Amino acid sequence: MKNKHTLFRLALSAALLGLAAGAAKATDLSLSSWVDSVKVTGDFRLRFENLHYRQNGIDYDRERYRLRLGVELPMPDGFTFKSRFTNVNSQVSANQTMNGIVAQDSFGVDRAYVEWKAPAFVKVEGGRMAQPLWTQYTSDVLWDDNYNPQGLGENLESPVVGPVKFFANGLQMVDSSNKLTNRSQFTFSEQVGAEVRLPLESRLKIGFANHNWVNVSTIGVTPSNTGISGMAEGVNQDGNRELAGNTATNALLANHFRVDELTAQLSFWVMKLPVTAEGTYIRNVGAMEKYSPKYNTGFEHGIIIGKASAKNTFEAAYFVKNVGADATVAATTDADFGDNGGTNRKGRIYWVAYNPQDFLQFKVKFYTTATRDTNAGGYATAIPKTSNGATNVGGTGQEKDVNRFQLDMSIKF
Repeated sequence: MKNKHTLFRLALSAALLGLAAGAAKATDLSLSSWVDSVKVTGDFRLRFENLHYRQNGIDYDRERYRLRLGVELPMPDGFTFKSRFTNVNSQVSANQTMNGIVAQDSFGVDRAYVEWKAPAFVKVEGGRMAQPLWTQYTSDVLWDDNYNPQGLGENLESPVVGPVKFFANGLQMVDSSNKLTNRSQFTFSEQVGAEVRLPLESRLKIGFANHNWVNVSTIGVTPSNTGISGMAEGVNQDGNRELAGNTATNALLANHFRVDELTAQLSFWVMKLPVTAEGTYIRNVGAMEKYSPKYNTGFEHGIIIGKASAKNTFEAAYFVKNVGADATVAATTDADFGDNGGTNRKGRIYWVAYNPQDFLQFKVKFYTTATRDTNAGGYATAIPKTSNGATNVGGTGQEKDVNRFQLDMSIKF
């Protein structure tokens, strides 16, 4: 509890520091001479959520909130320190469920990193950072939008050459470290792409990436006598094949993961409405031949009409998603698709949102999802997992067929 209070005081002090610096120059507050300014941002979201399990008709209602406070300190020579504090729940969620009349919620570091922008279209980041890869909504087949990788990131963007602009991004992510066994786990991602300006203020953006997860598979080792652990996750999400012995926070993955990703976005206008059509396709080319079928592909595609951001603006969206059990590592994927996020899911997503003010948004979102690969015969001890602790789906995965309804009110400041 002491640590929780300490983190909250640090976050509150940072926020007050920024507010005081922006309110008046003539104060007793003194900043280092090389700190150019202080920028404080944040958002707060209230949510009602219902999960309906279609097989047995069970409904689960809950009320949740999310608070995020960000502080940025620009410095000379292109350096900026960026941080964000939130009520951290897991690696893919900052939602806090209202539960317990005496419970105190934790408040921790969500981001803390240094960013350096070089003059020649180069940016480098290090720490627990915002995602350095180009992502869009359909990227949540790989990355939940709350996930902040820790490690190093690089961005390179070319000048516009005619109607085309090229980009390249890199990510070297630390997944977990193990000093006793020398099997630390990393992810190395490389992404290249281009954006093309089209007639009528339209744009087409395409990116290709490869994500190589190193040492995340525990196949061929016995954790009980070697001390080798699996993916040290805040939440072990559903979907991946796992070896016997996995727990709610330790995934003993039974496959290798080297994932290719193709992502595309077409933005254009209909009347005076912005429209975005987008899609992502992934394939785990590192999946082992011993598993048949491999369940190593996934996709998501859909459309967003409008953009709810400024006062009196709205948006509506529709997406289709289908992700195989071992298409990617489940730990970092969308936490809301299904009852426990992850892979081995298929379904549809709908939402509408409206901003009555610049700072205020109301949003209704609905997911209908089902287990994709329910027949797990012939996998021996490596079988798609469900969050009820079982490693053998074996045709009983329909209990994971779930509808999720969310009603949000968000403010930003």
